[in-house]
Amino acid sequence: MAKYRLRAGYADGTTAEVDLAHLAGRGIFKLWDDGQNFQRVSVSEAGAIRWNDEVEICGDAVYLRITGKTIPQPALASGHV
Repeated sequence: MAKYRLRAGYADGTTAEVDLAHLAGRGIFKLWDDGQNFQRVSVSEAGAIRWNDEVEICGDAVYLRITGKTIPQPALASGHV
């Protein structure tokens, strides 16, 4: 559904269209049920994609989704020192 798509751009030149339809109508994202609310998107100083003080998505998480990259696991998390 194209109505829940955003174009995201990052400092490294990565840009992509992001489909957020899977979030629409769920929990805090019910805010988007009024289509005008989805259009009120902005970017916070910390880089979050936000609609208001309660509804935002981590910009880094969107970047990882776009690029398919993952966060390296710390050595201790894997049991290695």
